[in-house]
Amino acid sequence: MNSAAVVLDFRRTRARVSALTVGNESGVYAVFTTARSALAPFAEPEDGLIYIGRSTDLAVREFDTHFDSSGNGFSTVRRSLGAILKQPLSLRAVPRSSGSSESNVRNFIFTPDGEERLTDWMLRNLEVAVHVAADIEQLEPLLIRQLRPLLNLNRWPNPDRAAIKRLRKMCADEARTVRSHHQRNKC
Repeated sequence: MNSAAVVLDFRRTRARVSALTVGNESGVYAVFTTARSALAPFAEPEDGLIYIGRSTDLAVREFDTHFDSSGNGFSTVRRSLGAILKQPLSLRAVPRSSGSSESNVRNFIFTPDGEERLTDWMLRNLEVAVHVAADIEQLEPLLIRQLRPLLNLNRWPNPDRAAIKRLRKMCADEARTVRSHHQRNKC
């Protein structure tokens, strides 16, 4: 697999998420910041690459989940971005659902107004690129190992992993506190 060809395709297709056009093919996608130091104190590479993912149907635009304000709690990229931007965007973490499952706090969301602020920030500060490929199960981990995106916390020895996980844990703890408060007030 030639990662140089993928990087060229990423450069060619890179655009705001609303302007990106893709077909019904499988492939990998990349998320980039548009400005240096957008995620300070974390450092993005010069090209702004922060995440690589894969999709079995790029036209379905699985990456749109990352830009969705509905608060579904299924985007790990969104949780990481929100945890990093919690203070500057005044975000408050809450459980993604009212159930007692630990995954509802571990996969926290933000209050609806916070979700909107996060989405607005993402739409202003992020771009997405795609590369059509059939072998996405092999290609995605290879690209992550070689390109080392900041928000991919697995598949490479990410030096920022512990700090980002700590910020996410703080949000999960906040969501847990909110859940406990709601449970106490129901009784």
